[in-house]
Amino acid sequence: MLNRYRTLLKNWIRSQREYIASPADRPDLAFYGTGTDRWGIQTHMKGFSAFAVIAADDEAGHEDCGYTQSELIELSLKMLRFTLESHITGSYHCMDGESAHWGHHWLAALATERMLHGVDALWQYLTDGDKKRLREVLLSEADYLVDERAVEANEISPNVPESNLWSGAALHRAALMYPDAPRADEYRAHGTKLLLNSISVPSDRTSDKLYAGKPMSEWFVGANFFEEYALNHHSYMNVGYMVICLSNMAMFHFACKRMGVEAPPELYHHLADLWKLVRTFIFDDGRLYRIGGDTRVRYCYCQDYLTPVLALVRDVLGEDMSSEESGWLSMLETETAYNGDGSFLGERCELFRERSILYYTRLESDRACTLSMVYLWRKLYPEIFTRPAKKEPKYNLWEGKYHGSYYVRGEKRMAAFTWISAERPMGSIVPTSDSSMAESKFNLVSFADGVGISNFCSIGEHGGRLIDGGFITSGALTYVTAGLLEENDSQNENAENRLFFCALPDDRTVVTMQYCRAIRRCRLLSTQPLNYNLPNDIWNGEKRLYERKNGSLTIDGRLTVTSVYGGEVRVRHNEKRTIGVQHINMPKISLTNTSIYGDRGMLRVDQLLIGGSDDAAWYDAGSTVFDFGAVIRTDAQPAVTESFSDGDIRAVKVIGADDRQYIAAVNFGDAEFCSEIFGVKLSLGARECRLFADRIEL
Repeated sequence: MLNRYRTLLKNWIRSQREYIASPADRPDLAFYGTGTDRWGIQTHMKGFSAFAVIAADDEAGHEDCGYTQSELIELSLKMLRFTLESHITGSYHCMDGESAHWGHHWLAALATERMLHGVDALWQYLTDGDKKRLREVLLSEADYLVDERAVEANEISPNVPESNLWSGAALHRAALMYPDAPRADEYRAHGTKLLLNSISVPSDRTSDKLYAGKPMSEWFVGANFFEEYALNHHSYMNVGYMVICLSNMAMFHFACKRMGVEAPPELYHHLADLWKLVRTFIFDDGRLYRIGGDTRVRYCYCQDYLTPVLALVRDVLGEDMSSEESGWLSMLETETAYNGDGSFLGERCELFRERSILYYTRLESDRACTLSMVYLWRKLYPEIFTRPAKKEPKYNLWEGKYHGSYYVRGEKRMAAFTWISAERPMGSIVPTSDSSMAESKFNLVSFADGVGISNFCSIGEHGGRLIDGGFITSGALTYVTAGLLEENDSQNENAENRLFFCALPDDRTVVTMQYCRAIRRCRLLSTQPLNYNLPNDIWNGEKRLYERKNGSLTIDGRLTVTSVYGGEVRVRHNEKRTIGVQHINMPKISLTNTSIYGDRGMLRVDQLLIGGSDDAAWYDAGSTVFDFGAVIRTDAQPAVTESFSDGDIRAVKVIGADDRQYIAAVNFGDAEFCSEIFGVKLSLGARECRLFADRIEL
């Protein structure tokens, strides 16, 4: 495993030479990326950490990096000195102007936390002057955190679990590194309060568990997580930032190990509880299953910071995640081979490489930084990764009430639906064994493009519940188009989709029925009913096998989509990478759909559709935009189905993989319905749905 990390890092260093520069007036300094403040300096510091770890490794074989070892050590020292001298306390500045200095803001502690393992690796090469400047910088930032960084926490807003955690860790680290600092006791006290209010839940308010001599209830400021560990970070159900929190635990945990001390117990507050959930969101190949979606570049950032988390749980919880770690390295090896130059994202993020060096190097350095962490820890503490460890099951049935999030994971199927998601709402069904089929953008909720620059969904009333081995949810969403060309008209609501989605308790199947009608006379550029976004990119060899049989479509022998009513299953092949970042800032508008660079995204997908149209058309108010029912199974077996329709009532009968007969019925209208469907007498209130198995209601 060590050699795989080393090879990835060495090839990456060679690929990044063009992004290293020295200020014209300070050739004794060097920076990576743009060298600017905030995200620029953090990017530089992460890049430095990877350079430093390899530079200090006598066994690395530095010729593959394009540098000799002495050259790489000297370059790493120049990078560190740029960090120290461009700080508020330093003699130089960041590259966005002579008055630009980094530090004393909420992001600074994160930057130092992600950098300091590189400083540790390079420590023997630091001069006394370097060490003095490092102390000045870290204590200056610690003073700022104590004086200015209030402890806040709220499940909705301000939701700040990750910044509380990295700020608390930075304070404890400063107190450990410099116990003679005049304010070391203040650092520890404020750091403890920040740590305990990072992964915090409502029941902490009354907890009598002792930390630093006081019960948790006396430390409690607020909950950043819901009681079931759902997280509303960036205003959606955010699996990724659960990982970011845990990653900062990992950084400080291994820093304490390097210093030969036990980490303060408050660092691990709710580690085991949160990990118990996060574990189930990780495919066996190491990829995250983002049941609430993602607004950013796929398989980056939060995904990268899972790598140090796997090392943390191996050491602290004794859990073996080596197969997931190896799987993730395999994906990185696949992508770097595809790029051909050693970069991690050179091809997939070519848009950033052309238009945003800051964002491009930021993403490259996230990956390099996290790989260098685990590489260093594996070299320092090989016994952690060789001693016996347990392999915990990942099966789960979970609900996040605030987000309308429902999730089931079994041996053969992972399925989820989340209303308050990143690109909301979204559903998902993926074979447990194949993470390459997972994508989130408006997935399985259909879509209707209006004439504006930005098209998105507004969420209406929704509800749902767990059942044994599955879940049921239903609700409404409105298709909104914004960024219109005409004056005095900013956005329009075009159509409403009333949706039913359920995961059957057979560990194979989901059923969805969707009925969309126009709210106003409107022109839609395209309609995309079902909208199963199926990645078709380098990780599956850019090849999918589609086989049609009796109204069903089977993909790679692993997933089968059956149209029960409403049209044929069809495939829209996208030649371009259409899945991009959600937000691009424009004057007077923040886009929620990446249409400006719509053909230069970061992930290529095929869309599985049922009916719909790729041509523009007019729809009168109240007219049907689409009306369909579908069954999706995580195997190669077309579903055996029947359908029922009466006004606003829709029902599907399907034989599950467990040979039970399921009936899903939904009232998409506002009037009560009482009748017999498939031999079952039932009543359905307005917008009500019900599910039966062998005539017994679930």
